[in-house]
This record gives sequence, structure tokens and C-alpha cells, in this order.
Amino acid sequence: NNPDIQLDANGTISAINTAIQPISSERRLKENIVAIDADAAWETVKSTPYYAYNFIGSESTTYGPMADEVPAEMVVQPMVDDEDGVKVARSDEEGPIRTYDNGMLQARLYTALQSALTRIEALEAEVQNLKT
Repeated sequence: NNPDIQLDANGTISAINTAIQPISSERRLKENIVAIDADAAWETVKSTPYYAYNFIGSESTTYGPMADEVPAEMVVQPMVDDEDGVKVARSDEEGPIRTYDNGMLQARLYTALQSALTRIEALEAEVQNLKT
């Protein structure tokens, strides 16, 4: 039990009494730096529906995809402590409760947007050339 984290029956996790920790984004502090696959990013954004919804028992609107509609490599199986303190997959009477890696989704969204902007600029240049 962590007094700084609250898990509601509807699956909402809330942070209580938190402080924002500074995170460095300096290249010199990182390794294994690899560019995001632009084609995978494009396909993910193009084919993954995005929704507005609320969790059962909550009036608050949330936005995002459904875990069963994102690419398989983005699906995450959250672990929780059972009554003996052993980590087990979070589940209910219907089976495992999964989520998705939001960081991976954001990386693909950003990369797909960069690709789209590059394509738009190329098309604009082509249209401009056709006008002259």
C-alpha cells in the first residue's frame, strides 16, 4: 500500500501529494538512441481509433484508444500486489485487464505528425511548381 497512490474500483489511478521530479532530456545522459520507425508510426496513427469515454462509475471524460485496438507491441499487462504481496496480472471475472503504453503512442503520434508535415510541404512545393 502506497499512501501517495489511489486506485479506484473503476480502474482510475490517482496520485496524491506528489511532487514533480525534474527529468533530464540531455542527449549526453542517454544511450541506445534510435529513431522511431516512421512507417510504423504512420500506420498506428492511421489505423488506431481514438475515443472520448468515461470509466464506469465516473462522470469525468477521458480520451484515448482501447487496449484491444492498439498494435500488440503497445499492449501492457499491469501488475498488482495480491493479498500476499506477490505481483500478479490485474484482472477481473472476465480476464486480464490490459492497458497500452502511452509513451509509445505519443512517440508514434509525434513521428507521424512529422511525416505528415514533410508530405504536406512536398505537396505544397509541387502545387507551387505547377502554378508557375
